[in-house]
Amino acid sequence: MGSKELSLRGLAGVVVAIALVVAVALVPLNCTGGPAADLSPEDGGEAPQLSGTVADYEELALDYVAQTHGLQRDRLKLVHYSVATTESHGDIWCGMVLDLDSHEAYGVFFNESCTPVDLDAIREQEAQAGRDERGKIIGDYSWEMFQELGPGEVAEVGIWLIPRKSLSEVVGEILATYPPEIAEKLKGGHASSDDLRNDPGLHEWEMKLDRDKMEALEQEYAAVQGLVIHFLEGKGCPIGYVSKLAPLIFAEVTKDVILELGQREDVAGIEFSGECFPATDSGAATIKAPQVWSRGIAPSGNASPIFHRHRSTSESR
Repeated sequence: MGSKELSLRGLAGVVVAIALVVAVALVPLNCTGGPAADLSPEDGGEAPQLSGTVADYEELALDYVAQTHGLQRDRLKLVHYSVATTESHGDIWCGMVLDLDSHEAYGVFFNESCTPVDLDAIREQEAQAGRDERGKIIGDYSWEMFQELGPGEVAEVGIWLIPRKSLSEVVGEILATYPPEIAEKLKGGHASSDDLRNDPGLHEWEMKLDRDKMEALEQEYAAVQGLVIHFLEGKGCPIGYVSKLAPLIFAEVTKDVILELGQREDVAGIEFSGECFPATDSGAATIKAPQVWSRGIAPSGNASPIFHRHRSTSESR
């Protein structure tokens, strides 16, 4: 194949590309009606139909960027466009405009009425609406399971709790009982490498802080766990597992109990951990609350560390 033939093929490709650009640019301009721009959506699927044409939105984008940022319009170029679909604002035209002088790119967004919009703000509003709807249910899987949970069914969930004191408060209270010079070196929760090299005995204090911190956190977790277990006991919900290393309880609950848990200030989140199954009449008898209390959980919230406890399938159903 000769170089002349390659050059002809290359020239033909350029001609085709120019013809496509001209064809798009010749679409009639009409941002309030008329032929709509057939643009591919950002997430694939069926292309949305916007009220303006491609050239129409391009003109708007160039004008908007020039006026908003004080740039020369003839030095701006539309380098990319797509369509984003939103639940609250319909289809949004998204363009990327490049300043040919500074090479800085500007994102512009217009709704179906050709009005500039803030797509990030729209996305955040929709995300917040979704969070408000889900309440304290964590994750898409848990939300789907919650929606599928029917009357008379229970599901095993992990219930994340909010301790009364934060980690920094716990560490601060512990350090208050240490010698001031030691507390100062451990105020960040651990000693610096320089302090450890200069004071070999500091390592023992650091290890003591870790032990004291773990014991104090166990007490904090036990206190809030005791209150929620007392609530679940009253609802007849079997307790499957209580963690001493995290503010977490697993229990079998109904949809109504999940909604009530979501209203509690000491509950941070609810996460489905298993399948839904029909509820039985033996739930109240299988809680074994006295055994839970004997492990140090008190309804008053004054509790000692909680140890791991599992229930077999036969116990819970």
